[in-house]
Amino acid sequence: MLLLGLYILFLTCTVKDAYTFVSVCYRSEPRVRYETYTYQGTYTEWYRGWCWTGRCDKTRVATRIFSARRSYNEWVYVKYCCDGYKSDGDTCVPQCNSGCKNGKCTAPNTCSCNQGYHRISENTCRPLCRGGCQNGECTAPDTCTCLSGYSKENGRCVPVCKYGCQNAACTGPGICTCFDGYIKNRSDSTGSQCLPYCPEGCPNGFCLFPKACHCNEGYVKDLTDVNDRRCVPFCPEGCINANCTAPNTCTCYDGFQKDYVDDIGNTCKPVCSEECINGNCTGPDTCTCLEGYKKEDGNDSICIPHCSETCINSNCTEPDLCVCYEGYVKIDGEESNICVPDCQEGCVNGNCTEPNVCTCLEDYVKENGNLESNICVPVCENECVNGNCTEPNFCECFEGYEKENNSTDTHICIPLCLEECMNGECIEPNMCTCLSGFKQIDNVTCAPVCSNGCANGNCILPETCKCFDGYVKNLVNGTCVPVSSEICVNGDYVRPNICKCHEGYRNATESGVCIPECPDGCVNGNCLAPYTCSCNAGWEGVNCSTKMTTRCSRCKEENTEQCDEDTYRCWCRAGWIGEMCELPNNCSSCNSSESSSSAPDVSRNSTNSTYQNSETSEIWSEPWIWIVIVAVVLFSSLLIAMGFCMLQRRRGNLNILVKSKATETNDFTNPSFNMTTEESLLSGTNCHYKVVVQISEGK
Repeated sequence: MLLLGLYILFLTCTVKDAYTFVSVCYRSEPRVRYETYTYQGTYTEWYRGWCWTGRCDKTRVATRIFSARRSYNEWVYVKYCCDGYKSDGDTCVPQCNSGCKNGKCTAPNTCSCNQGYHRISENTCRPLCRGGCQNGECTAPDTCTCLSGYSKENGRCVPVCKYGCQNAACTGPGICTCFDGYIKNRSDSTGSQCLPYCPEGCPNGFCLFPKACHCNEGYVKDLTDVNDRRCVPFCPEGCINANCTAPNTCTCYDGFQKDYVDDIGNTCKPVCSEECINGNCTGPDTCTCLEGYKKEDGNDSICIPHCSETCINSNCTEPDLCVCYEGYVKIDGEESNICVPDCQEGCVNGNCTEPNVCTCLEDYVKENGNLESNICVPVCENECVNGNCTEPNFCECFEGYEKENNSTDTHICIPLCLEECMNGECIEPNMCTCLSGFKQIDNVTCAPVCSNGCANGNCILPETCKCFDGYVKNLVNGTCVPVSSEICVNGDYVRPNICKCHEGYRNATESGVCIPECPDGCVNGNCLAPYTCSCNAGWEGVNCSTKMTTRCSRCKEENTEQCDEDTYRCWCRAGWIGEMCELPNNCSSCNSSESSSSAPDVSRNSTNSTYQNSETSEIWSEPWIWIVIVAVVLFSSLLIAMGFCMLQRRRGNLNILVKSKATETNDFTNPSFNMTTEESLLSGTNCHYKVVVQISEGK
């Protein structure tokens, strides 16, 4: 438009002298003109709003329309009037027959609207509101007059909502439209309140802003949740091989278990059903081999050492260490991987081809046919008897043997006995074997055998004894027994006319009679048997040295309640037992029963209280009775505490009761609420405790 105006000005200036016939005479003069313009600006304003603690003063950035005047230079041309123009002083102005409402006649019958107006017909201009006049009527340039139910705000007509709009925009008179992410509070009868809305809920938290959840205590946002709504338990120390399933509580993954060495309790270690040999359990049923080891084929739990070079005749027992098989040895030092068979006893007339296995040379065979032998012997067509085949088909006699018939070609060698074998035959060098009925005395001597022996005599022939002088044959068993003219009483004859007494007896005379012996003697009695006295009347004791007075005198007086003169029975006091009340009774529970059952009826009533007091004091003096009492009291207290906790848990219910002062509804997200009572159940170790907090508006 600016270029078009300059072009028209150029034409006008160039034709002012050449075309005087159009009745346009002019001169150009510079003049300063002023115009009013508007602009939009921002400023900071204070307003009364809601804070977390209640109503408070807040600031916000607002915009409004400002107006100002500005000047600019303009060339003014003084014209004389042409057709369609009329004189206006020194100026020829165009003439419009129908007038120009809100405009200027700029050409014959042509109206140009005033600034701020626009043409709606040939001679009529209407005011123009550049920003539009929504919800109002444009009554002057950039001036709107608001419709009913609307008011001017920042140069615009905005609807009026009597109760204001919380988390919403006033989109019509008395109509609040919730911002995105907010929904109407159905309990608000004014329709002015909108609450934040989280479509998918807030697990373990509450909806603080639209689609923005705030976590409960002990929970944090789940960073993997793209919707940023889920709250997960928080474990400050982290969970190793586990999930944080509750605040500060780790639950092991499948295949893991708690590492009880860890004091914090946040570490779980993998479980391998089979022990990892030469490796570490790095995952559930997953063994990782140590350095220098590899998995055994077909068994993932066993790691075997790895040797870079193949072990020959050996096992890889450690990384790069070959250990020879049993019977093999290394030939190039300990670091060698090659082992050869070892014959510890060497190979005579053969080669060592396997551990302790010799392979014979040609024309040699294993000694005695023993395939495991390390000795190979020459082969003789005829077996050497009592000799060795030292060369093929040549026998050499053993020491002590000689060739049969002194022939050098024979393969038979016979034993040689330098002394004659008596009662036997020479079967080995200088070794005789006895004839039947004889036994070996030494290598060359054989003696007759008497199977029952020849006590007190000599065996002169097989099963034939000759008795010594003073002994004769026993016709029953053929033994030799001593000869005596008398009988040996309580003893046995060991030699002719010599009697040996049995144990506990001694010789009384030389006639062979043995009498019993009492070492301490029998003072007032007779020795009837070894160590046994028969006391005379009125005497008693082991050696009959104690004079008998009365049988009740044997009772221990200090431990005896009374003695029965007829039966001589001792009735013991409490705490004592035994035939003579000489033994203490260590069984406290048995004491009273024995005493009460043993004592006669005549004394039971008089001593009953004494027994009961003694029994009671003994029971309470026992430490175990106090241990039992303390245990019963502790167990009863535990049962009472557990019952109380279970009662509280049934009654408990996590409730948050928040009542709105205006609407009597529970709405924690409404900043205008009046919280009257909040009840919550705080979880303890085993019980729940109720906490009541009083909160008033604006606190």
